[in-house]
Amino acid sequence: MKINPALKLPEANPFLPESLEVLAFQGAVQLTHQSLVGLKNEGLSAGVLKRLESTQDKLWESWGKLLTSLEISPQADSSEKLRELIRKHALGNPKILQDDEFAKIWFQQDFRFETPKAQLMFRIHSPEVYSSPRNAVLSQLYTDAISEGLNEFGYPIRLAGLEYGIHVDKKGVNLTFSGYSDRIQELVKTVAGRLKKITIDNKTFNTLKEVRLRRYQNFHFRQPYQQAFYFRSLLLEGHKFSIMDYEKEIKKIKLKDLKKFANKLYDRLYIEGLAYGNLREETVLEAVGVLQEKLDGKPLAEAKRFVNSVRQISAGESHTFTRIMQVENSAVVTDIQVGQRNPKLQAALMVVDSLMQPQFYNELRTSQQLGYIVNSGMTVLEKTLGLIFIIQSGEYNTEILEQRMDAFLEKFYLSLKELPDLELNKIKKSVLHSKLQKTTSVTSEAGRLFVIAFEKNAEFDQNSKEITAVEELTKKDILAVVKSYLLPSKQRKLILRMSGKNHVKGKSAGKLITSMANFKAQYACPENCLP
Repeated sequence: MKINPALKLPEANPFLPESLEVLAFQGAVQLTHQSLVGLKNEGLSAGVLKRLESTQDKLWESWGKLLTSLEISPQADSSEKLRELIRKHALGNPKILQDDEFAKIWFQQDFRFETPKAQLMFRIHSPEVYSSPRNAVLSQLYTDAISEGLNEFGYPIRLAGLEYGIHVDKKGVNLTFSGYSDRIQELVKTVAGRLKKITIDNKTFNTLKEVRLRRYQNFHFRQPYQQAFYFRSLLLEGHKFSIMDYEKEIKKIKLKDLKKFANKLYDRLYIEGLAYGNLREETVLEAVGVLQEKLDGKPLAEAKRFVNSVRQISAGESHTFTRIMQVENSAVVTDIQVGQRNPKLQAALMVVDSLMQPQFYNELRTSQQLGYIVNSGMTVLEKTLGLIFIIQSGEYNTEILEQRMDAFLEKFYLSLKELPDLELNKIKKSVLHSKLQKTTSVTSEAGRLFVIAFEKNAEFDQNSKEITAVEELTKKDILAVVKSYLLPSKQRKLILRMSGKNHVKGKSAGKLITSMANFKAQYACPENCLP
């Protein structure tokens, strides 16, 4: 039998894991207030709960030591069930592995999911990504091109149970690596080695450019309420370029411009990173070292890193932005700014939101049938808390939608004075339940920790403060928030009216924003911006 010499075995897949070992946990865990509230809800006996309370906020190096401190033998029949409940509600103690002029890297070994997987998340700060509308477009094309160039590795990576992602925001380039921890470092090495190389040809570049251009152009045909949210961010965020600017810039960009941009993108950089999962510290540090080596940039000073901020509308001021849609539906989105995020204010708004949301929907959607998209809720833009209200309609114009929305809010605020204690306690229990929900995967837990590490001052037990604030909340506190922030004379309000092409615009209660530039000048940053 003759064998065709052209036939051969496929090359070995360098990303396939060689070990699926789950590492023994090395680190520290603690039971905080949120842990104890969660364990109480699990139905533990009063005696066990009392012993657990004595351990609050202490750091334990192993589950065995924690159980022993509770006078429960690790060999006892009940110890395994208790161990699993504690594992579910305990908090880890994330640690900083690197903190210098190049990077700040947090690490938390997994102790909850017991799976041979991990996730590494990096944000590479670069002053180039958002220095102008042109650079913002180049940054988006850059991530498209890098993803396209990495497609040759896509199949073996997915086959090995690994994933990677790359996207850009105002601060820099964001990288994620997830999957089986045994070969995740190989994935980091492969992707990092391609980050400064644009390998696509001109034909592929033009295709990617055309896809981006269509996205910009299709913005004008998105749902009116979605466009309203975009204009909200355009008006309130301290520094934001518009899609209309992108649409102009992208037509001028050529492949050589993108290659030049990629060459200098990482000249100065600073890496924010978090690793979570079935990993050891040395593995994480090696991955960071590879990333730094491949990018080979100089450190980016803190003063040069992008920091977003939010314009703070003056108390008692109401501003209206209007736009004629290219679709038939109209929408009104009203944003009432309240204040900077803190546990007490957030607790009050969460309770108000829980009370308001079903009433707002039932009154304006079910009873009045104003439109098919009706919603309300608490909102956080950077660190600015607020309440937001949405109505989209194919039948009513923006004047009617705004009037009905205002009438509901006035009625709702008055009803809070008559709120029964029984109803308030019911809502508080519901809010507490939502605060006790746990992430369900390595990926979601890593994402949660990354946000806390770099967007919430690394206060990993902030939830305990918010739970305490909800527990202590009284009707008097809620009425104080309403009186201070939500009465018409105190409101800081932005009304966004997206008017359907066949609808009459009508009048608005707010001062008309005739120019975005003038509005931004009225609330110029940094004087009128936080944080």
